[in-house]
Amino acid sequence: MMSISGRHPQLFSHNLISLMKSRTSQTRFLHKRFQPTVKVPDTRGCCIASVVRNQFKGMKYLCGTIAKSIFVMEWYNPRNTFIEVKRVEVPCMPNPVLNFDLIINPNQNLPTVCLGVSSTSDPLVYKLHLVNLNEDSSSSWYTNPCRLEDQLQVIKVVQLDTRSLLICFPTHATMVNMNGRVLVSRDGRIAKFPFDTTVDSIVRLPDSVLAFHTHGLRGIDFFGRITQDIDDDKHVYRLLGSDRNIVVESRPSDDPMSNSNLLILVGHEDSS
Repeated sequence: MMSISGRHPQLFSHNLISLMKSRTSQTRFLHKRFQPTVKVPDTRGCCIASVVRNQFKGMKYLCGTIAKSIFVMEWYNPRNTFIEVKRVEVPCMPNPVLNFDLIINPNQNLPTVCLGVSSTSDPLVYKLHLVNLNEDSSSSWYTNPCRLEDQLQVIKVVQLDTRSLLICFPTHATMVNMNGRVLVSRDGRIAKFPFDTTVDSIVRLPDSVLAFHTHGLRGIDFFGRITQDIDDDKHVYRLLGSDRNIVVESRPSDDPMSNSNLLILVGHEDSS
């Protein structure tokens, strides 16, 4: 498991099996190589990160931001860890970074990063702020940079396939093509559906999305139909991760500072 932790935020790697074993082990001092939690080198100041699998090429990447740069790490099986392969300067990096979503192009190895979405004079077109990490130089190829105050409040930009995205706002979602143009059916209907609640985070499944809110989650397919609905006002829920396993934190509503329970949602697999 990866996390951003510490007083001065930095990326950490956690071996969950070793962490559980360490609770009962009598060994107090371990070589750095065998410690269950280790700092990832050269990531101090990381404020946001995301993981994506390139299903076309078979690689897995972890990308994050540090100041005005984006680092790219690739999963290396022999060492069972991520290794940095590139760092790209982004002079127009938003501050703070509110959105950081990874998009895969089947013809490219590295992902493209979406740093935000803003409106345009055309209500059927959104401006996507993209950084292409595949350029040969150490400087970024940045499409449509914008001021932070112009950004829309977006929970997540979800890649549906090679030609379309789902822009998830707090109360609804809209489908667009890769250029930000809203998809419209032949009979003139806009590809848009409501969440009927205010959501905090989104996970993409093969045929639907899971929209997480304070007291549960709602599953909605791409036609706007509800596939499942959990609303538990006795607990507060928070999505922690969704790479393969969807991990959720749960705390009692009347004691939000108490120890939390970690839940793994069975029967779901993130396909992003």
